Amino acid sequence: MPNWDDLYQYDEYAPDDPEPFLLAAVSVPAKAAASTSRLLDIGCGAGRHLLWLAKQGYEVFGMDDAPRALERSRRRMQYIGQLARLVRSDFASLPFADDTFDIVVAIHTLYHGTQSTLCLALSEIRRVMRGGGLLIATFLSTLTWKYGLGTEVEPSTYIQPEGPEKGVPHHYVTNEILAGYLQAFQIQTMQLEELIDQEGRRHCHWQVACLLRG
Repeated sequence: MPNWDDLYQYDEYAPDDPEPFLLAAVSVPAKAAASTSRLLDIGCGAGRHLLWLAKQGYEVFGMDDAPRALERSRRRMQYIGQLARLVRSDFASLPFADDTFDIVVAIHTLYHGTQSTLCLALSEIRRVMRGGGLLIATFLSTLTWKYGLGTEVEPSTYIQPEGPEKGVPHHYVTNEILAGYLQAFQIQTMQLEELIDQEGRRHCHWQVACLLRG
């Protein structure tokens, strides 16, 4: 099992550019967002999304379980003169009150676990979100190259057999299964992101933007 804190010393785990999908999903005028939108970034990592979202006028909160990631986020936020509201926690138990956030972001985070972990995380997200709030998240598709590799611990959940995340369970979904997990939300966008790496392997993630039903 890797130490997530160790991984965040590498630049591969601390990119600068935010996900284009997130930029499109929160394309709300900054002036309107500044006074109304409180945003939580689950698994904020080294802060690439916090940095960009703070510049747009959102009141941002970051959460991660890796101290080194939070420290990198803190330094980045301080560099641009923004308040760093950062909390160390696991995504299955969010340390926030009910109905706190207008927007929740979870990019390349929630699928690191089992089905029950994912369902618990989504339940916690619903709890801390306000009715009508926006969830922007990515999920690992069964179409990705590594689906089926490693030890299967339950249907569609495999222990990563190699690479920096060796030993971590990954839960994969189809679009139909994902829609079932998101029944409490009104899906605005669900699209498949497909990338081919230098070794010719296909990487596939579902990118989702949805509104919590009131």
